[in-house]
Amino acid sequence: MKGQFGMSGKFGMKGAALSSILLLAGCSAVGPDYSRPLEPDNLESQQPFASARLQKPAAQLLYPSEQPVDAWWLQLKDPVLTGLIEQSLQANTDLRVALANLTAARALLRQQEIQFQPSVDLSAGVERTRSSAVSGQQTETETISSASLGLAWELDVFGRVRRSVEVARTNIERSQALSDDVKRIVIADVASAYFDLRGAQERRRVVEHNIGNQRETLDLTITLVREGIASQLDSARARAQLTATQALLPVIVSDQNTALNRLARLTGRVPGPLDGILQQGDSLPVMPQFIAVGDALSLIRRRPDVREAERALASLTAQIGVETADLYPTVNFIASVGVAADNTSKLNDHSSMNYAVGPGIVWNLFNRGAIRARIAQTEAETEAQLARFDGTVLLALEEVNSALMRHAQERDRNLVLQESVAASREAVELVKLRYNAGVESFLDVLEAERTLLDSERELTASRIDFAQGTINLYRALGGV
Repeated sequence: MKGQFGMSGKFGMKGAALSSILLLAGCSAVGPDYSRPLEPDNLESQQPFASARLQKPAAQLLYPSEQPVDAWWLQLKDPVLTGLIEQSLQANTDLRVALANLTAARALLRQQEIQFQPSVDLSAGVERTRSSAVSGQQTETETISSASLGLAWELDVFGRVRRSVEVARTNIERSQALSDDVKRIVIADVASAYFDLRGAQERRRVVEHNIGNQRETLDLTITLVREGIASQLDSARARAQLTATQALLPVIVSDQNTALNRLARLTGRVPGPLDGILQQGDSLPVMPQFIAVGDALSLIRRRPDVREAERALASLTAQIGVETADLYPTVNFIASVGVAADNTSKLNDHSSMNYAVGPGIVWNLFNRGAIRARIAQTEAETEAQLARFDGTVLLALEEVNSALMRHAQERDRNLVLQESVAASREAVELVKLRYNAGVESFLDVLEAERTLLDSERELTASRIDFAQGTINLYRALGGV
C-alpha cells in the first residue's frame, strides 16, 4: 500500500517547502558505495608470472614483462589466418548475440538517464455529455473543451535514479566484457582449427616425402635382388615398411578434413569454398620468438572474463542501493497548467484557467518487509558474485601459469627434436652408403629410415603443439 501526499492550487507551494526538498536532493545515494575487490597479497609486487621467472635465463627472453599486444595474430603475418579470423568475427552467432545484448544495455542506460530530466505531458480534448431530468422529459447536452500541459520531475533525494543509472552503466561494461570474451574464444578457436589444418598438411608432406624415400629404397632393393646382391627377404621388408607408411595417409587426410569442416563452421561457411582460400599457403605460420606476458595484476584488469565478473559485482552492489531507496519516499515536483470551458470562445478567459504546483510524495509505508527481503536477497547474490569473482581470478592465474609452463617445455622439446631430425637424416645417408659398400645390413637401412620418419613426425607434432601452446597462452592472457 502506498501513501501519497501533494499540494495544488492557483498559487503553488511555498518557496520554503520547495527549498527544503531541493536541499534534500543534494543528499548522497543510499546503499553501499562500490569499491573494487582486493587482489591477493602476492600480486602486489607486479612481477612477471611465477612460471616465467622459473625459466632458465635464455628462455626468460620469451616472456618479457611488457603488456601483451592487441591483435596478436597479426604478428604471425599470415593473411589467410587474418582473413579467416575477420570472417569468423562477422559470422559467429554467439558474438552476434553478445553485440546485440551490448546494444540493448546501452539503450537501457539512455532510459535510466532520462529519469534525471522532467517529463512533460501535453493533452487536449473535447468531451460531450448528455443528461436528463428524473422524469425523463428534459435532456441537456454539454460540451467541454480542455487543454493542459503537465510537468513532473523526480527529485532524486535518496539516489534511486543515480543507483539505477549506475546499474545500467556497469551492465554496459559487463556486456562489453562478455563480448570481448566471446571474441577471445572465437579468435583462439579459429587459430586452433587453422593450425590443426596446416599441421595436418605438414604431417602429410612428411609422410609423402618418406614414402618417396622408401619407394626409392624398395626400387634399389629390387634391383639388387635381380643382381643377386640382396635377398628376397630384403625386398619384402622394404615393401612392408613402405605399405605401413602409406597406411598413415588416410588418417592424416581425415584429420585435415575435420579441421577444414571446423574452420568452415567457425567462419559461417560450408567446407567447399574454403578449399581455394586455404591453397594460398600450406605451412604452419612461424611462431613469434618473444611473447610479452605482463604481470598478474595487469592480467586481472585485462582478461575479459575477470572484467565481466568484476562488473557484475559492481552492478549487484548498485542494485542494493536501488532497492534500499524503496524504503524511503519518492519525491516528485509536479506542475500543471490548463484550460477548460463549455465554449471554445471562453478558453482565453482567465476564469477557464487552472494550474497546480507542488511536491508529490509516494511512500511504500506498508510494504517494507518485502523490500527488506529483496535487499537481503540481493546482498546474498552479491556475496555469491564476490566468490565467483575470486574463483575467476584464480582460474585466470592458473591458466596463464600452466600455459607458460607448457609453452616453454614444448619450445625446449622442439629444439631437441630439430637436432634429432638432423642426426637421423645424416644417419640415413651414411647407412645407405655403407649398405651399398656391403658394410651394413639392409635391416640397418630400414631401421634408419624408420627412425627418420618417427623423428620427422615427432618434430611436426611438436611444431603443431608449440603453435597450439602459443594460442593457449595468448588466450589465457586475454588476447583479443
